[in-house]
Amino acid sequence: MTYKTRNIAAEDISDDLLYRTGLALVNGQFTGIEDCFVLPQMIETTEGARVLRKPDDVLQLFKGVRDFLEKSAVTDVVRTIVEAEYIAEDAIETIHVASLVQADGQPLRAPYPVYSLLKLCEDRKWRIAHTSYGIIDSRAHNEALLTWRSTDRD
Repeated sequence: MTYKTRNIAAEDISDDLLYRTGLALVNGQFTGIEDCFVLPQMIETTEGARVLRKPDDVLQLFKGVRDFLEKSAVTDVVRTIVEAEYIAEDAIETIHVASLVQADGQPLRAPYPVYSLLKLCEDRKWRIAHTSYGIIDSRAHNEALLTWRSTDRD
């Protein structure tokens, strides 16, 4: 069954969230980034999981990944949607492939897949509700996603 909400394509919704979160990753523009996420939520990598409970957790996550990208001399994160599909009127499953690109235009390493669940919230905004990263060749990248910097761990 195909679901549509206000005739907005699932791929367009996913692309908008990728664009907004991508600005934070590449340019360090963190203002409003927490509005892209349902809280609490779990993010997963091939090496573990982490729960984001409050807006500061989202900011710390993005700062940690941004630090990793800077240390790795990554200047761009190219994310290409492979699939985006409504699974309910208020839920989209999406898979994209991410490639980390250095200043010379060369990829840092092989691209990796990312699965996300997007939810339409009560305020009628789409947000990321769950993310799983298929990073199998970079312990440092996984650690950047999983390292807890919040002062309130719970």
